[in-house]
Amino acid sequence: METIGTWLVRYRTRRHLSQLDNDLLRDIGLSVKAEFREARPPVWK
Repeated sequence: METIGTWLVRYRTRRHLSQLDNDLLRDIGLSVKAEFREARPPVWK
């Protein structure tokens, strides 16, 4: 069950990250390119 919980957290985090606009991404130190790389991997990676 811990693994599924980890996957769920990753899914939610990546989904939220993909919804941030460019200004918010810059505020947290990410570029659009970096956000795209972070949001794409499957939840088990």
